[in-house]
Formats: sequence, C-alpha cells, structure tokens
Amino acid sequence: MTASHVWSLWTRYACEAFYAHPYAWDEIGFGGPAYPRGYLRLGRGSREPWEDER
Repeated sequence: MTASHVWSLWTRYACEAFYAHPYAWDEIGFGGPAYPRGYLRLGRGSREPWEDER
C-alpha cells in the first residue's frame, strides 16, 4: 500500500470514530438519529416538540 492510501484510510477511521459520539453530534448541530421517535418537522429552522427554545 502506498503511504497516501494508508493515510486516507486512517483519516477516515479517525473521523468515523470521532463523529460516532453524541458529544461530537452536538458540536456539528446534528440532533441524533430519528429512531425511535422519528422527525415530525422537517423544515429548516423548525424545532421538534421535545427540543428546548434557545
């Protein structure tokens, strides 16, 4: 394997591991998976009933 291919793989693995954690989800503004409730309001800027008003 070439060094660039190995670097690409390890970078991908590190990003997957980091963004698999809910704390990282908060940093990027991801509300979490839709399961089990599902999303009710899909419009931009619309909040779900269980989200707090900030």
